[in-house]
Amino acid sequence: MTDFLDRVIAGMEVSGNCARVSVVTFGSAATLQFDLHAYADAGSLGRAIRGLHMRNQSRDFASGIRKVRSQVFQGRYGDRKDATNMCVLVTDGTSGAEYANSKTEVARAKADGVAMQIIGIGRNVSMSELSSLATATHLNDYIDLEGDDVLQQVFAYMPGEC
Repeated sequence: MTDFLDRVIAGMEVSGNCARVSVVTFGSAATLQFDLHAYADAGSLGRAIRGLHMRNQSRDFASGIRKVRSQVFQGRYGDRKDATNMCVLVTDGTSGAEYANSKTEVARAKADGVAMQIIGIGRNVSMSELSSLATATHLNDYIDLEGDDVLQQVFAYMPGEC
């Protein structure tokens, strides 16, 4: 997963006045790994992402999205009023116990003006679950990452950065 995220970041223009990136990991609980202030260039951001240790836990989508809403997209954590807020939920498995609340959290994020993308990677992903989450919240953008054009699929869904 960190290799995939590192490749996505390498294709972005990361800087203080362009794209800023924060990472929230979510297993049995959500953790803010670093906020939008933390890294102002793709190189240091990539090193930070490669240094993350993903635990084999349940995947609580709701707590992850809730953490993004409450901590990432806030001014004190580096959010800018004039920037598009985008949450990209990347998962390699099925959601955890709070799946029913995931739909509510996606709807709340959208109501807060957050653009949402859902990306499933690997064989353990339930695309029917991701599709259901997207459809139930009128979120038409979810991606099943397969084939050689994975990064092109991701970048096609991302808004202009600057």
